[in-house]
Amino acid sequence: MKIVELEHQSGKLGILIVGGIGSEYFKGDHGVFITYIPNQTIKQLNIGDRLIEISSAKNTYDLRFVTHNEAKKRIGLACSDSQKIPPEICSLSGLRTLSLNGNKIQLLPNDLRKLVNLKNLFLKYNQIESLPSIIFTHHLSKLEILQLNGNLLCSLPASFSYLTTLKQLNLSKNNFLTIPRAILYLSNLQVLDLSANRIQEINDDIEFLEVDELNLNNNQISQISTNISKCKRLKILRLDNNKLKLESIPTSLLKNSTVFQLSVNGNFFEETQFQLIEGYDDYERRYTTNQRKRDATAILLLN
Repeated sequence: MKIVELEHQSGKLGILIVGGIGSEYFKGDHGVFITYIPNQTIKQLNIGDRLIEISSAKNTYDLRFVTHNEAKKRIGLACSDSQKIPPEICSLSGLRTLSLNGNKIQLLPNDLRKLVNLKNLFLKYNQIESLPSIIFTHHLSKLEILQLNGNLLCSLPASFSYLTTLKQLNLSKNNFLTIPRAILYLSNLQVLDLSANRIQEINDDIEFLEVDELNLNNNQISQISTNISKCKRLKILRLDNNKLKLESIPTSLLKNSTVFQLSVNGNFFEETQFQLIEGYDDYERRYTTNQRKRDATAILLLN
């Protein structure tokens, strides 16, 4: 793979160190990995069929001339004034990673579902209020990482439950009042971040959530269903800076759950009080056992 840096001078786009577009440099088996483009407006970016990644800030592109699907693996554009996803992107069926963070995108085009090989989708810090149900279905059957933090979402479409390959989902800093039901049946989910929303209660449906780590920091949670102890895979639960009282924490969560790391700082009780409630000794044993396993693993890695 070749790593290059683009320059923009006198209205022409060229390559530092190797000459202009279309040179012998782009022939052969090497991909082109663009690491930097100055803060200019570039109307056309045409480097043939070897494009592997674009990662830049505050630029706009015409992608119609990048035609080789198998070579287009990753595109990252940050166009600070952009409210729409360029339609050309939706034709890149071989795309694996799409990063459109920090724009002013309000709506996602239905044609986004054509990115059937997409594994990583980053849409954080935009102005998205809702997600079209037609996009997040079986079409995106390979999606593993989805970042939607810093938007204006308050619900998810039921079709979201089709994203069965999803492993990491970030929905922090949105407007959710409850944990969306569509998330509850994502069987491969490992990390779910719902921090900094407006969630007030963890209801009975929580028992169906299949996740290893759940972040609910900085919400308004005052009630937790006892069903949270039935989450089969839950290991790490973050509840810092909510509105919890000691009696709000189910005894079963401490005594009978699989949670070995529970964070409850910044609520309506002190740490010393928390350590005295029923079930804390059981939780502490799980925590200690896990720490010993981690320490043993670290020693093995050092050796």
